[in-house]
Amino acid sequence: MKRIIIMMAIAAVLGVFAVKAPATSLWTDTSDSLYADQKALFVGDIVTIVVSERTSATQNAKTGIKQSTNPTGKSGEGLISKFLQNFDYKAQDSYSADGKTNAGSTLNTTISAEVVEILPNGNLIIEARRSLVVNAETQTMILSGIIRSQDVVRDNRVSSQRIANLSIRYQGKGPISNRQRPGILNKIFNMIF
Repeated sequence: MKRIIIMMAIAAVLGVFAVKAPATSLWTDTSDSLYADQKALFVGDIVTIVVSERTSATQNAKTGIKQSTNPTGKSGEGLISKFLQNFDYKAQDSYSADGKTNAGSTLNTTISAEVVEILPNGNLIIEARRSLVVNAETQTMILSGIIRSQDVVRDNRVSSQRIANLSIRYQGKGPISNRQRPGILNKIFNMIF
């Protein structure tokens, strides 16, 4: 019994001198909304771009030129008439050309972009860069453009068709790409001929 009273006295003394811990919440003013989607809205946020671009262009040209000349003359009088008794001259010229050009490309991929700037109207400027090296060949894709935060769907994705001022550069560097370009001698011959 004596022990219980001593323990209670010690607990009471400790209770008086104990520092009260502030109550904290798991939720703060800076926490994201419990009900809102986690969408890219700020500089440094990441958004996934679903690139699905297909281009196709056809150009046709047709030219036709026909020209005909048929001057005739009869003997005249004077000094020149001795040289040109009768002359008959006929000429005909014809030119036609047809041309057709077809070009097309397809690019399907997914790339993550970073929000680099927020415009005054709330639109987001994004940039992405991805490099891949396979067998000493470096393939680099650079994407930039402007998106609206409303176009970013729930899983933080946006379609490339929804990007304004879209710029996509896909370039290669390495032994294979170097062989695709003409050499110096070929360039010189093409300039001359």
